[in-house]
Amino acid sequence: MRHEECFWEARRYFCRRPDFCTSALFSSNHRFPRSLRSLIRPKEVLLNTLLEHVQAVLSTTPERWQRLVATLPADLLTRQPVAGEWSALNCLQHLLDAEYKNFPVRLRAFLAGEDFSPFDPSLVHSGLDGLSPQELVATFARTRQESLVALQSLQDDDLTRTVQHPQFGTVTLAQMLHTWAAHDLMHTVQGERALMQPFMLGCGPWRVFFRDHEISTAKE
Repeated sequence: MRHEECFWEARRYFCRRPDFCTSALFSSNHRFPRSLRSLIRPKEVLLNTLLEHVQAVLSTTPERWQRLVATLPADLLTRQPVAGEWSALNCLQHLLDAEYKNFPVRLRAFLAGEDFSPFDPSLVHSGLDGLSPQELVATFARTRQESLVALQSLQDDDLTRTVQHPQFGTVTLAQMLHTWAAHDLMHTVQGERALMQPFMLGCGPWRVFFRDHEISTAKE
């Protein structure tokens, strides 16, 4: 049955029952028409959407970076917005470094019931400095695919697993997955923000519209 047909049949069904309450949706005594039964699931079997959302975010990040690296010149990718701030390429290096030493490692720790070891984001993986932008993004896409495969094995019950973080104490797997997705988005936006800087400088009177995105030593 198509979605539109399902909608109208459900509408007719409930309109004929003005005294119907939503709690009856999950009553074992209520019998729906066969055509509607497959659309209604008990609350306890509804799938948790966190895993789906996290995987969606993590799967788009390599694609965004592959597009940037494939189309933008190297001097723009490596340009620091101001001295001491990360260039777009530095942000990509950090994402790859976290893929090597942080999130997948900690995912395995959760599943093994092992507490976290400290992670210093300022220490870059020794093998990354000599890689070209194309090599970096290809390696990132490959390692991220391995992470996505690992995430597919998770069940909803795994989200409540806990371990000890060296700084924050008890943390859950659900919290770390939220952090992983937010970390991806944050550093991708940071990289794109670095790319914006030389264009904003040439905006003339329109520069006022980009004030919130300007990176300057005065804001540090």
